[in-house]
Amino acid sequence: MGRKEQAVKLIGSTLRALEKLNFSHREMGIMFQLLLAERHQRLSSFNIAATANFSD
Repeated sequence: MGRKEQAVKLIGSTLRALEKLNFSHREMGIMFQLLLAERHQRLSSFNIAATANFSD
């Protein structure tokens, strides 16, 4: 199974679990967007800090 297929399977499983917790598709979408934005922010901050440390 390729990387894309593994990702689709994992996301499908996660969506089913969230549906069992009675999250709406809208709530799931918002949750994923917020988590991705937070992760992007953390990784961007780390990269900037790492670059600043290396340039000293």
